[in-house]
Amino acid sequence: MELEYGALSQIDLPLEESLFQEHHHLIPQSLEQAIESRKKEFVAGRLCAFRASKKLGLELNSLKVGENREPLWPTDIVGSISHTKKMALAIVDSTKHSRSLGIDVEEIIEAKKEATIERMVATKKDLAFLKLFSDKLAAYTVLFSAKEALYKLIFPLCHEFFGFMEAELKALDMDRGEFVLRLISENPKLKPFNTSYRGKFFRKDGHIISVIRLPHNSK
Repeated sequence: MELEYGALSQIDLPLEESLFQEHHHLIPQSLEQAIESRKKEFVAGRLCAFRASKKLGLELNSLKVGENREPLWPTDIVGSISHTKKMALAIVDSTKHSRSLGIDVEEIIEAKKEATIERMVATKKDLAFLKLFSDKLAAYTVLFSAKEALYKLIFPLCHEFFGFMEAELKALDMDRGEFVLRLISENPKLKPFNTSYRGKFFRKDGHIISVIRLPHNSK
């Protein structure tokens, strides 16, 4: 995966036991009662963030958790973390270059989950758009992953949730790995962000990885 900004890091899951024990101190109190696989996913995500930061020469050795379980980045760093049961990922950049970042990774959905995407994720316009693509399962997964990445991009800027139906697919190039989403929220706190967002996606090991960035000078 090559991007023109920031740095990416990935760790395969489940996390090696030695790494988990070495970095067990990273687990917040809110996750102390979670199952071990969830704890390993959390630790792996943090390690990805630390490693990505190191690639850029940025100092990051800890990352607190917000009220909504979001990572609380230091003032000079922006980033985003995502994971499935098989991999954890983080993307990081300096605030000198990026205002916000959103990343999401999803396993390509199975056919039995098409109806769930159609009912809970896709607008009517999304569904009409997706009919154009022969690789239906991958296209559905891109839609889901891209909307998750958009949420992770915008939430740190306004600390407001938005639903899947408040974002709509405007362009999708399955060959080039590019998409455009538009936020169409009526929420007053989100209306200032109602614009189009261009992102990239990658296929890797049966997964779709979506990334969106707001440059430093964007409003």
